[in-house]
Amino acid sequence: MRRAVLPQLLVALSVVAFCDGCGGGDVTSGDAEPGRATPAAGSARNTSGDDGPSENVARAGPPRRTFTPVTLGGGSGAGTAQEAGGGRDPLATKDGGAAFETLKELQVVLGTWRTTTRKKFDGFNAVGTMSWRWDFLTDKTRPTLVFDAADNPYFQTARLTWLAGEGKFRLTARAERIYKGEYLEQPRNVPDDDNPNKLQRVFKLELTQVEPSDGKDLARVVINQQQNNRYLVELYDRRGMRFMLTDTLASQREGTNFAIVEDDYGEKTCIVSQGLGTIALSHAGRTFYVCCTGCEAAFKEDPERWIARAAEREKE
Repeated sequence: MRRAVLPQLLVALSVVAFCDGCGGGDVTSGDAEPGRATPAAGSARNTSGDDGPSENVARAGPPRRTFTPVTLGGGSGAGTAQEAGGGRDPLATKDGGAAFETLKELQVVLGTWRTTTRKKFDGFNAVGTMSWRWDFLTDKTRPTLVFDAADNPYFQTARLTWLAGEGKFRLTARAERIYKGEYLEQPRNVPDDDNPNKLQRVFKLELTQVEPSDGKDLARVVINQQQNNRYLVELYDRRGMRFMLTDTLASQREGTNFAIVEDDYGEKTCIVSQGLGTIALSHAGRTFYVCCTGCEAAFKEDPERWIARAAEREKE
């Protein structure tokens, strides 16, 4: 009797071992707090007490738009990363184009900012600079907004991009800490309090740490753009089932230049991002403008690509 049962038992154990972890996939949401279900897009969010200022805002989903791929060198439809080197524009791919169009909604952050912490270090508020730029070269199929802040006590550099497949933003910071999230407030233009004819760009983006999953260090980051020349970065630690505000970085723009996609900048439109061009470049006897050093590097690497894209936009 024991000899008959033993082979059956070994087969059953081997099936269990083979199927371990292949049932329902990852059930842990990067946005979920311990013991709390992740709110669906569009649901109300209410935080209070130790989580920072009280608020009750609708959690907005990703921006809705219709993206028409732009194909260079013939052909149609979305290409692959391999095809991109063969004459097809990487930004015409589904992921690359979606990331580019989505991040353009946030490119008011481009440029250099003077940043001050609310928390004191050795008895003083930390003061430094933070510079935002586009990066089209590190991964040509996935445009990214990058900030560098060598004297920042929290982040010296970080990369922000859009994951079309997940419908979330991803922020990768030091030590490969990865944050994912979505809008608390969709990007929009609002009239300036002092000059109604001037538009100010505002949005609020919340990102929660998903890797490593220990939740240590900074567990949540909220980018709170308040106007064209001012934004806050709110930093939270996880305390049990709550997120507690630990510091706020207040950033004031150096100078007055800013990039908002909706405005018409005429000949000073950035040839790469369509923001406000502040850097003049010469190519083939013509002058082109770019909005940041990242766009400058992308244009210099392949100027004909960006000139062709601009020509396609004019046709549309």
